[in-house]
Amino acid sequence: MKLDPKVERIIEWRESFTSLPDDYFFDVIHMYLGEIKTPYNKPKLVEDLSVILRKKENKETLVAYLDETDVKILTAVKFIPDVDIVKLEKFFVPAMEQGDLYEEIASLEERLIIYNRTDKVTGKVTIAINPHLEDELENILELGNLIAEEEKPAAEDMPAGIKLTPQIFAVFLSYVLSHPDFCKANGELKKKTDTDLKEICGIESTEIFSRLFMGMRNLVLLREMNDGKGWEIDWKRLESFCTLPFKSQAVYLCVAGAGIFTRRALVSNASFFASTLDFSKGKYFTKEKLFAVAFLLKEKNGDQDFTARRFSRIISGLDSEESAEHIGSAMIESMIDSAIAFGLMSVRGTTGKGSQLVFTETDFWQDIFSAEKKVLSVDTGYTVTILPGLSTAEYIPLVKFLDAVRCDITSNFEITRQSAIRAFDLGCSEDEIEELLSRYSSFPLPQNLKVSLDEWSQAYGSASLYKGYVLKLSEDNAYRAENNPIFSTHIREVLAPGVYLLDFTCDIEAQNVMKKSGIDVSGRIRGVQKEEEVQPLPPARSAAFTLDEAGQGKFRVDAANRNEILHGFKKFLEEMETTTDQKDGLLDRIARRIIIEKEQLRPASVKFELTEAFGMNFTGKVHVLESAIQKNCLVEIEITGKEGKFLGIPKGLVKNIDIPVVFLTVEDNDAKETIDLEIEIAKISRVKKIRNALSLRRTK
Repeated sequence: MKLDPKVERIIEWRESFTSLPDDYFFDVIHMYLGEIKTPYNKPKLVEDLSVILRKKENKETLVAYLDETDVKILTAVKFIPDVDIVKLEKFFVPAMEQGDLYEEIASLEERLIIYNRTDKVTGKVTIAINPHLEDELENILELGNLIAEEEKPAAEDMPAGIKLTPQIFAVFLSYVLSHPDFCKANGELKKKTDTDLKEICGIESTEIFSRLFMGMRNLVLLREMNDGKGWEIDWKRLESFCTLPFKSQAVYLCVAGAGIFTRRALVSNASFFASTLDFSKGKYFTKEKLFAVAFLLKEKNGDQDFTARRFSRIISGLDSEESAEHIGSAMIESMIDSAIAFGLMSVRGTTGKGSQLVFTETDFWQDIFSAEKKVLSVDTGYTVTILPGLSTAEYIPLVKFLDAVRCDITSNFEITRQSAIRAFDLGCSEDEIEELLSRYSSFPLPQNLKVSLDEWSQAYGSASLYKGYVLKLSEDNAYRAENNPIFSTHIREVLAPGVYLLDFTCDIEAQNVMKKSGIDVSGRIRGVQKEEEVQPLPPARSAAFTLDEAGQGKFRVDAANRNEILHGFKKFLEEMETTTDQKDGLLDRIARRIIIEKEQLRPASVKFELTEAFGMNFTGKVHVLESAIQKNCLVEIEITGKEGKFLGIPKGLVKNIDIPVVFLTVEDNDAKETIDLEIEIAKISRVKKIRNALSLRRTK
């Protein structure tokens, strides 16, 4: 007989609870059922616990206890596929402190609202909502709790700035060509570059160009020169890239600016980020909610690149280097910041709580190219004025001989002797330059420009310096070589009759080709690089998946009702006969919202444990640290005279020396490795043990 799906989930919950480690199992049982008489039967104890959860008034109390953070975490558990503590950590950190998140999850576990389920096939441990509470939480846990659209601000705050357009793209390419050493060794724009680009574009910040450089560098559209003294354009890659729709170019630049990815990961990440932009198009979100949208869409895409922080792996015993981090919260935030810098999104005021409101532009996706291509004019001073309407692909051959002067609604470039020579170096001829200008101009080119181009071309051709493999053949051999299918494909340029510049990159390649072609000669001069095949990227299309209607998050926390319930339990406790330690222990359980019925207020079930110690209480601090070491728990430490908190795992304690110390393993800022600290116990102003979430102990 096939069981009802909810009944199956309840059976799964019982089996999961029964299989808990004994220390955790009996801690929870003591809190809800009190002392246990031996012999005991675990399934019977779990059934007794189920009786408590089936009571309507207890379910109502559990729901009344929920605060805003509870609701957000439970909503994430409901909507993130195969969710575990690793994914929750990636979703909520750094918006929520890591230690606070662990405690929140531990709280939801001991309040029996969530549990760990193990897939019987894969063995993967995920987090699920207790099936006893599914019906009560169904209408509370809607996606709007995480990503509800914000209201449109009364007065939109539109910051001054520019948007990424083919014109801006062309200005940057032109500047890179004329100033290959435009950035420092660390990738930052030089001061002169910053000043020049601000003047050319009339802007206050060059962030758009910094992010454009990062994206182009990671897409290998720009590559470092062999001598390390500047950057050069990879023209084949750039030409291939610029055949994409402009929206796709912008999305790839946002994604690539966040890091270096494999081709497969790059395409996948571009897909989910395009979906993020499309989902939020024309809407107002805070940056925090935009991150949530991006995370949820990436998870729905099926990528499992969000890996554990090292704390999660250490506690679970899985400190393996195999799980290298591919993409995390910082990378998604970088993509969003790039989208804002490029003008795909814009900041439009703030919420009542001071969070920035981000609006996803709609006009960015419209066709910005003109069908009328007569958008260019050239004056007698060799200044080229270009109106909007050209695509990035159409700008590429133009920027080879144009230097950027000014960019506004129209863009102004100039042709100089140096820019023309640059174009000749890149393989452009005088005729090609004139043809390109004439193609986009409504008027004939100035005669003096034609004369100058002719003079510059003649001067350029009067003396040429080559670097590469050169082969000189007799007249008879030259005829046969040029018609040899093996040899002819390697000819880059015919320098003179029988004299060839070849594309060999090493002596071995030169010797092999010569041998195969029947020409048994070779030479060795360094410098000629063989162009590699470029596989074009696919357009960054929104994936076939999307998010369901988010709703508006109708549930509102009723703090007054929660406080009334807690006050009732405290009043009942005041009338009971207890020791000080018992009373403190029960008050702690009330504060942690574990008490849902009066029968749980049993003094005999309390085992007092110190979890936090301060200042001069040396014995208390040692007790907290020793307990954390024994149970492999995280601790949060504040040190006198230092700002911030240290979150880590205490690995050892030495107290029988002149200066007692604790050895603490903490994460570095990038969360890529851990470091060990030696902290003097006397200098600790506060130490708090973080309750070990069962989900953290079971990380896979």
